[in-house]
Amino acid sequence: MIGFTTADAFDSLVYSSPNQQTLNYLKNKASVISDTLTEQGRLFMQKAGNLLDHFSSNYYIDMARRVISDVKGNFESPHVIRLLDIESMRKASLVMQRWVMANPTVRQMYHSQRLDGYYDTYTDVHGKVSKDDHYDYRRVMDGVMQIDEDDWHSTIYIEPLLEGDRDLTHAEKMDILFTWNKMDMILAQMKDDPTSVDGSSL
Repeated sequence: MIGFTTADAFDSLVYSSPNQQTLNYLKNKASVISDTLTEQGRLFMQKAGNLLDHFSSNYYIDMARRVISDVKGNFESPHVIRLLDIESMRKASLVMQRWVMANPTVRQMYHSQRLDGYYDTYTDVHGKVSKDDHYDYRRVMDGVMQIDEDDWHSTIYIEPLLEGDRDLTHAEKMDILFTWNKMDMILAQMKDDPTSVDGSSL
Protein backbone atom coordinates (compact mmCIF):
# COMPACT_ATOMS: atom_id res chain seq x y z
CA MET A 1 0.00 0.00 0.00
CA ILE A 2 1.41 3.37 -1.01
CA GLY A 3 0.72 6.58 0.90
CA PHE A 4 0.97 9.99 -0.71
CA THR A 5 1.72 13.19 1.15
CA THR A 6 -0.43 15.17 -1.31
CA ALA A 7 -2.99 14.49 -3.99
CA ASP A 8 -0.60 16.15 -6.46
CA ALA A 9 2.02 13.49 -5.80
CA PHE A 10 -0.55 10.82 -6.63
CA ASP A 11 -1.61 12.63 -9.80
CA SER A 12 2.02 12.99 -10.86
CA LEU A 13 2.59 9.29 -10.47
CA VAL A 14 -0.60 8.02 -12.10
CA TYR A 15 -0.72 10.43 -15.02
CA SER A 16 2.11 11.11 -17.43
CA SER A 17 4.02 14.37 -17.43
CA PRO A 18 2.13 17.09 -19.33
CA ASN A 19 3.40 17.89 -22.83
CA GLN A 20 5.02 21.34 -22.77
CA GLN A 21 3.89 22.21 -26.33
CA THR A 22 0.29 21.48 -25.37
CA LEU A 23 0.60 23.67 -22.28
CA ASN A 24 2.08 26.54 -24.32
CA TYR A 25 -0.73 26.23 -26.88
CA LEU A 26 -3.38 26.41 -24.16
CA LYS A 27 -1.71 29.42 -22.55
CA ASN A 28 -1.52 31.29 -25.88
CA LYS A 29 -5.18 30.58 -26.63
CA ALA A 30 -6.15 31.72 -23.16
CA SER A 31 -4.20 34.96 -23.66
CA VAL A 32 -6.01 35.72 -26.94
CA ILE A 33 -9.44 34.90 -25.54
CA SER A 34 -8.91 36.92 -22.35
CA ASP A 35 -8.64 40.16 -24.39
CA THR A 36 -12.31 39.80 -25.36
CA LEU A 37 -13.63 38.90 -21.89
CA THR A 38 -15.08 40.94 -19.06
CA GLU A 39 -13.03 41.51 -15.92
CA GLN A 40 -14.70 38.53 -14.26
CA GLY A 41 -13.97 36.36 -17.28
CA ARG A 42 -10.31 37.43 -17.33
CA LEU A 43 -10.04 36.56 -13.63
CA PHE A 44 -11.37 33.09 -14.38
CA MET A 45 -8.88 32.60 -17.22
CA GLN A 46 -6.05 33.78 -14.99
CA LYS A 47 -6.94 31.16 -12.38
CA ALA A 48 -7.06 28.51 -15.09
CA GLY A 49 -3.58 29.53 -16.22
CA ASN A 50 -2.29 29.30 -12.67
CA LEU A 51 -3.63 25.76 -12.46
CA LEU A 52 -1.75 24.83 -15.63
CA ASP A 53 1.47 26.19 -14.13
CA HIS A 54 0.75 24.31 -10.91
CA PHE A 55 0.35 20.89 -12.48
CA SER A 56 3.08 21.30 -15.08
CA SER A 57 5.71 21.82 -12.40
CA ASN A 58 8.34 19.10 -12.16
CA TYR A 59 8.21 19.56 -8.38
CA TYR A 60 5.24 17.23 -8.09
CA ILE A 61 6.79 14.60 -10.32
CA ASP A 62 9.90 14.64 -8.14
CA MET A 63 7.70 14.44 -5.06
CA ALA A 64 6.01 11.29 -6.33
CA ARG A 65 9.35 9.69 -7.05
CA ARG A 66 10.57 10.46 -3.53
CA VAL A 67 7.46 8.89 -2.05
CA ILE A 68 7.90 5.71 -4.09
CA SER A 69 11.55 5.58 -3.01
CA ASP A 70 10.47 5.81 0.62
CA VAL A 71 7.94 3.01 0.30
CA LYS A 72 10.60 0.76 -1.19
CA GLY A 73 12.45 0.81 2.08
CA ASN A 74 14.44 3.97 2.71
CA PHE A 75 14.85 3.53 6.47
CA GLU A 76 16.18 7.06 6.96
CA SER A 77 13.53 8.76 4.83
CA PRO A 78 12.48 12.17 6.22
CA HIS A 79 9.02 11.98 4.66
CA VAL A 80 5.72 11.35 6.44
CA ILE A 81 3.59 8.77 4.59
CA ARG A 82 0.57 6.61 5.31
CA LEU A 83 1.31 3.12 6.60
CA LEU A 84 -1.77 1.05 5.84
CA ASP A 85 -0.59 -2.54 6.28
CA ILE A 86 1.38 -4.38 8.91
CA GLU A 87 4.39 -4.93 6.66
CA SER A 88 4.90 -1.21 6.02
CA MET A 89 4.43 -0.48 9.74
CA ARG A 90 7.12 -2.97 10.68
CA LYS A 91 9.47 -1.42 8.12
CA ALA A 92 8.63 2.15 9.13
CA SER A 93 11.35 4.77 8.71
CA LEU A 94 12.79 6.41 11.81
CA VAL A 95 10.59 9.44 11.18
CA MET A 96 7.43 7.35 10.92
CA GLN A 97 8.39 5.30 13.99
CA ARG A 98 8.23 8.52 15.98
CA TRP A 99 4.70 9.25 14.82
CA VAL A 100 3.52 5.64 15.13
CA MET A 101 4.67 5.64 18.75
CA ALA A 102 2.64 8.80 19.42
CA ASN A 103 -0.56 6.79 18.93
CA PRO A 104 -2.18 6.66 22.41
CA THR A 105 -3.13 2.98 22.05
CA VAL A 106 0.41 2.08 21.03
CA ARG A 107 1.93 4.08 23.88
CA GLN A 108 -0.31 2.45 26.46
CA MET A 109 0.61 -1.04 25.25
CA TYR A 110 4.28 -0.08 24.90
CA HIS A 111 4.56 1.15 28.48
CA SER A 112 2.71 -1.96 29.64
CA GLN A 113 5.34 -4.01 27.79
CA ARG A 114 2.66 -5.57 25.60
CA LEU A 115 4.33 -4.73 22.29
CA ASP A 116 7.83 -4.33 20.91
CA GLY A 117 7.82 -0.62 20.03
CA TYR A 118 10.72 -0.81 17.55
CA TYR A 119 12.94 -1.73 20.50
CA ASP A 120 16.20 -1.48 18.55
CA THR A 121 15.65 1.93 16.93
CA TYR A 122 12.98 3.90 18.83
CA THR A 123 13.91 5.89 21.93
CA ASP A 124 11.10 7.27 24.07
CA VAL A 125 12.40 10.62 25.30
CA HIS A 126 9.08 11.78 26.75
CA GLY A 127 8.50 9.20 29.46
CA LYS A 128 5.25 7.46 30.33
CA VAL A 129 2.92 10.17 29.04
CA SER A 130 0.20 9.98 26.43
CA LYS A 131 -2.38 12.05 24.57
CA ASP A 132 -2.34 15.74 25.55
CA ASP A 133 0.61 15.22 27.87
CA HIS A 134 2.73 13.84 25.05
CA TYR A 135 4.63 16.34 22.89
CA ASP A 136 4.47 14.26 19.68
CA TYR A 137 0.72 13.68 20.10
CA ARG A 138 0.19 17.43 20.44
CA ARG A 139 2.19 18.04 17.26
CA VAL A 140 -0.13 15.70 15.35
CA MET A 141 -3.41 16.89 16.84
CA ASP A 142 -2.67 20.62 16.83
CA GLY A 143 -5.62 22.28 15.08
CA VAL A 144 -7.17 19.00 13.93
CA MET A 145 -10.97 18.89 14.04
CA GLN A 146 -12.36 16.14 16.32
CA ILE A 147 -15.82 15.03 17.32
CA ASP A 148 -16.60 14.43 20.97
CA GLU A 149 -20.11 13.55 22.12
CA ASP A 150 -21.64 14.90 18.91
CA ASP A 151 -19.74 18.18 19.18
CA TRP A 152 -16.95 19.24 16.83
CA HIS A 153 -13.89 20.92 18.32
CA SER A 154 -10.19 21.45 17.79
CA THR A 155 -7.32 22.29 20.12
CA ILE A 156 -4.50 24.70 19.35
CA TYR A 157 -1.37 23.89 21.34
CA ILE A 158 0.64 27.06 21.82
CA GLU A 159 4.13 25.93 22.73
CA PRO A 160 7.66 26.26 21.40
CA LEU A 161 8.88 23.54 19.08
CA LEU A 162 11.80 21.41 20.15
CA GLU A 163 15.11 22.29 18.55
CA GLY A 164 15.29 21.00 14.98
CA ASP A 165 11.56 20.29 14.89
CA ARG A 166 8.99 21.82 12.55
CA ASP A 167 5.21 22.04 12.30
CA LEU A 168 3.57 19.17 10.46
CA THR A 169 1.55 20.07 7.39
CA HIS A 170 -2.16 19.27 7.33
CA ALA A 171 -1.53 16.49 4.79
CA GLU A 172 1.14 14.95 7.02
CA LYS A 173 -1.21 15.01 10.00
CA MET A 174 -3.87 13.22 7.97
CA ASP A 175 -1.35 10.58 6.90
CA ILE A 176 -0.39 9.98 10.52
CA LEU A 177 -4.03 9.80 11.63
CA PHE A 178 -4.83 7.29 8.87
CA THR A 179 -1.84 5.25 10.07
CA TRP A 180 -3.08 5.42 13.68
CA ASN A 181 -6.55 4.29 12.66
CA LYS A 182 -5.23 1.30 10.72
CA MET A 183 -2.86 0.40 13.56
CA ASP A 184 -5.71 0.49 16.09
CA MET A 185 -7.64 -1.94 13.89
CA ILE A 186 -4.67 -4.31 13.78
CA LEU A 187 -4.05 -4.10 17.53
CA ALA A 188 -7.73 -4.73 18.27
CA GLN A 189 -7.33 -8.21 16.78
CA MET A 190 -4.68 -8.98 19.45
CA LYS A 191 -2.63 -11.10 17.06
CA ASP A 192 0.30 -9.41 15.33
CA ASP A 193 2.59 -6.69 16.66
CA PRO A 194 2.90 -3.98 13.97
CA THR A 195 5.87 -2.44 15.81
CA SER A 196 7.93 -5.64 15.77
CA VAL A 197 10.58 -5.64 13.05
CA ASP A 198 11.02 -9.38 13.66
CA GLY A 199 7.37 -10.13 12.94
CA SER A 200 6.48 -11.14 16.47
CA SER A 201 2.96 -11.62 17.75
CA LEU A 202 1.42 -9.70 20.62
